[in-house]
Amino acid sequence: MIKCIASDVDGTLLLEGTKELNPEYFDVIKKCKEKGITFILASGRQYISLKRTFLPVLNDVIFICDNGAYVKYQEEALAIHSIPRDVVEDAVEFLRKQEDIYFQISTPSHAYTECEDLELIDQFEKGYQIDITRVDNMLEVTDPVIKIAVYNITQDVRKLANITKDLFEERADVVVSGEKWFDFVAKDISKGYSLQEILDEKGIKKEECMAFGDNDNDIPMLACAKHSYAVATARNSLKKVASAILPEGKDVVLQKIKEIV
Repeated sequence: MIKCIASDVDGTLLLEGTKELNPEYFDVIKKCKEKGITFILASGRQYISLKRTFLPVLNDVIFICDNGAYVKYQEEALAIHSIPRDVVEDAVEFLRKQEDIYFQISTPSHAYTECEDLELIDQFEKGYQIDITRVDNMLEVTDPVIKIAVYNITQDVRKLANITKDLFEERADVVVSGEKWFDFVAKDISKGYSLQEILDEKGIKKEECMAFGDNDNDIPMLACAKHSYAVATARNSLKKVASAILPEGKDVVLQKIKEIV
């Protein structure tokens, strides 16, 4: 019997960087709650983005935000995992020297960037439904930093992500989170880490959990679920660890969930 369903958002439930979600998901999520199934949305997105996208079911799901760094339920923060300040400082200094990228830091409530391309900032604000403040020096932001997100404008996302991962592997987790995005989070923090904490608290076994994803940052989450699914467009790295690969088509995750609710 399935007692928990956890799903990635971008590239899994909707097209990456968009807000157009099939409204039928809201009905299915409500049915899950009625049947006692815990529904979890696990995303690299910030909470404000998930809140705006899933407003009709805001109180019906647990949100794992910022790749596991921030967990929220019914407007209450359940967990905040911040990146050590010295790591933030070194990461920002490193990224400032890189070419052809955009990057921002995220706190539990906001995002900040030093980017001067206002059109690019506007694109991200509208696409991901977040609030981004441009600052001259993001290191002057005093709130806890829970994620550093890096957008590769033209180059292959894995190129800089692999270099960065090698440099910071002992101090932070660096993971590819989108077609052009990779993220820094605190060491050993992931969607899977936060999902497992929730499963343990609720006494839900791996055999009772179902998970869906498409990218590297979903791998730890799928490892928590016996019933793990990769969408057809998922990276091969994720397909290798999933128990099954969903067929091509629109709203295939929705159809799979409807089989059990």
